[in-house]
Amino acid sequence: MSQPVRVFLLDIDGVLVQPGGYRAAVRATLGHYLQQMGFSDHQPASLAPDEDVMARYEANRITSEWDMAPISLAVVLDEILARLPDLRPASSLNQVLMDVNAALQDQPEFRLEFSDLPYTTVIDRIGANCQPGEVPSLAAMRLADHTAPGRLFPHLSGSAVLGELFSATRDWQRSPVTRLFQHFTLGSRAFQLFYRRPPEIESPSLIGMYDKPLLAPEQTQALLHGQATGQFHLAAYTLRSSLPPREFPESLVGFSPEAETALEIAGLSLIPLIGYGRLDYLARANGENISQYLKPSPVQAIAAILASFTHNELDAVIQAREFVFDRLLPAGLSTLSGSGLEVHVFEDSRGGIEAAQDAARLLTEVGVPVELFAWGISADSHKRRALEQVTQRIFASTSEAIQAAFGAPGSFLPD
Repeated sequence: MSQPVRVFLLDIDGVLVQPGGYRAAVRATLGHYLQQMGFSDHQPASLAPDEDVMARYEANRITSEWDMAPISLAVVLDEILARLPDLRPASSLNQVLMDVNAALQDQPEFRLEFSDLPYTTVIDRIGANCQPGEVPSLAAMRLADHTAPGRLFPHLSGSAVLGELFSATRDWQRSPVTRLFQHFTLGSRAFQLFYRRPPEIESPSLIGMYDKPLLAPEQTQALLHGQATGQFHLAAYTLRSSLPPREFPESLVGFSPEAETALEIAGLSLIPLIGYGRLDYLARANGENISQYLKPSPVQAIAAILASFTHNELDAVIQAREFVFDRLLPAGLSTLSGSGLEVHVFEDSRGGIEAAQDAARLLTEVGVPVELFAWGISADSHKRRALEQVTQRIFASTSEAIQAAFGAPGSFLPD
């Protein structure tokens, strides 16, 4: 048997870039709503999720900030309403913000501390009860239903606010929290460009300000050198928002280049990318739910493997869907039955590794043997415990993981 084809699948957030912009956007989104409720300027920052809370979200496979932001807002709102028992359930998010503002004007002594907020309890509960393929926000709404035992957010239960917060977090037109979050993420000007509507607030791009590369320039060059010399094939593999496949000629409303921006920051803008927008395009074209395609679904992993050596993202997502749903083996993979694949996935969360494991199993079942190496990356104790469920190869940094993948430290560097 000839040497297997080696593929590197690289997650973006926490692997190629430190996602400071997304973290800042979650806090800015929550801060905006707290200010509307009448909290002083310093209070919103003190109530927003800190890094430990953010890591706990990810350890519980709540990896999208489109879930983190509304869940965090619900945590704060429910605690505020618990302390303002005279307020009735509101008919809308805007109404509850105004009601709280009016109540706080009558109670200038009102105080709320970060330690009062049950972030840990809520996040762990959602993580433990989120079903395979279920959007975490929808799991939160299900757990908050008035019939649910020990329901979440009991002071919001029964109000229309829960639906506004959780029912459509992937639809920027229907979700006010997602739409506001995108203003902070992209910046107001880019929001207007990609969403084709006037901005509702003014903000710079927080991902442009705060995202930072996690690899040194020489390490990035080593990856590109390995790809150029045929040692391995690279693809970025992420839940970040992105544009449609590069081969798709049209610009579509609501597709934003956040993953492309991150790859540019990382110095890897030319490698194939299978991000949220690539799969959203596919879901829309087939009239299906995008959650069927996103990791931990194997569709995204298969698409990334294909794109890594075909460099055709459109064909990759189409053929990945056909393989996972209909078992139509892509021609590019059928030629690998004699050599197989050696897939290295670099991830900071459990879901991406699980998707790659499912992809490896499916390919092996149809005669394309896959040897999978899962490289977990995190220095956070919560995330490391979650990663331990799917791999024993866990490193504090991407540099260490890549060095380990190539053997002795530094051996991956070009001569």
